[in-house]
Amino acid sequence: MRGRWFACLWLALGLAMLLWATAQNPQRSKGGWLHPLRALVASVEWTRFHAEVGQGQWQEAYVRARRALRWDPTSPEGWSTLAHHFLFRRASAENEPDPERRVAWLARGLHVLREGQKASFAPAELWLAEGQTLTLWIAGLAEEEDLPWPGGGEAAWQLGLQRLQRALEAQHPQAPLVLELARKVGRENGWSPGPP
Repeated sequence: MRGRWFACLWLALGLAMLLWATAQNPQRSKGGWLHPLRALVASVEWTRFHAEVGQGQWQEAYVRARRALRWDPTSPEGWSTLAHHFLFRRASAENEPDPERRVAWLARGLHVLREGQKASFAPAELWLAEGQTLTLWIAGLAEEEDLPWPGGGEAAWQLGLQRLQRALEAQHPQAPLVLELARKVGRENGWSPGPP
């Protein structure tokens, strides 16, 4: 009997801590009072994702990533992790020598960021990541490596500026600096920002 009371006390204390943790971060409360537990399960899945990527088990890793995103869709870190993998690992010339397939991996990474923008409690983080990637990475690849990006480097750059502008409007603290760097890249290439 005493053991049951002790277990109930620990359970009540654990639930109180979950509620307290959720209340401490109003943005994360979008995930509900079970969010801390869901985030913990997702972090285990991300650890497994990284291990499987390290072993070259791509498909198994993607199953883990999708599972992690189902457990914790509100965290921008998860969306960034998967997008980063597609954008910088799978789309690299070392991993994918075919330019058309590289473009497909880049597009897939951007698609993941856009999915995250809809689900995340901090979409500005993902707007910034998408804007940086388009203006400072993909635009350069399209110009310097003749990557067949639709519309070329200038089109990627213009779309990236729009995403950076959204991050700026959402008052992301790094948006002004990144936007200035992106504008500098545009000036150096003689690109027009397009219609306002």
